[in-house]
Amino acid sequence: MYKNSTDRRFLKNKREFRRAYIDLTIQKGYRNFSIAELARQADLNRMTFYKHYDNLDDVF
Repeated sequence: MYKNSTDRRFLKNKREFRRAYIDLTIQKGYRNFSIAELARQADLNRMTFYKHYDNLDDVF
């Protein structure tokens, strides 16, 4: 489920996850990476991912 907020940190984190998702998709192909890899690429904590999304499909 896609979660919404107008908090600036929340929006920044979502933007970073989306950028990392696109970068990893280009590098590794669609869905050939884990949430942990996505979090590392975004330079955010894996648990932060779950505050914004339920699964990788929700990012894009």
